[in-house]
Amino acid sequence: IDRSSRTYASCDESGRLRLWQLTREGDAKGFRTLSFSSAPSGLCIDEEGAGMLVVGTDSGCVHLVNCPNWKGASVLETLRISEAGIAKLCNITQDRSFMWVAASLFDNRVAIMMIPFADPKIIMMGFVDVRGSADDICFGSEEFEGEAPKLIIAGCANESEWPC
Repeated sequence: IDRSSRTYASCDESGRLRLWQLTREGDAKGFRTLSFSSAPSGLCIDEEGAGMLVVGTDSGCVHLVNCPNWKGASVLETLRISEAGIAKLCNITQDRSFMWVAASLFDNRVAIMMIPFADPKIIMMGFVDVRGSADDICFGSEEFEGEAPKLIIAGCANESEWPC
């Protein structure tokens, strides 16, 4: 989560998210565990150090976790975005004031969300139906200097679904 403080996160199939910090000797100081009703399937953190962690689950829920330090981590909000589970999350911070989050869903759609840092909550922006499989997603910004970040979706489309 934070390389400078050596804080890390991991999750398992039983629905547990663990946060911990390593000491200088390489030992963990202890764990902070948050439990969810279904298995976490994706994690992403804000790039600006605002202490926001987004957790996606295989039941289609997105959890916003406030973790300014690993001991005080807490769930701020939970939003069920789909009946289908979440396969992958990715994010990008824009203008140091909010974070865009994309979630690749098991029903071949991609959900787009925004999280403002001033008032942290998940704002659902909409869905993209990729008309095929969304195998990988990521945001690109360096390639589009001076423009808003772009969501890049890689996958395989069904040709009959795309009119020419």
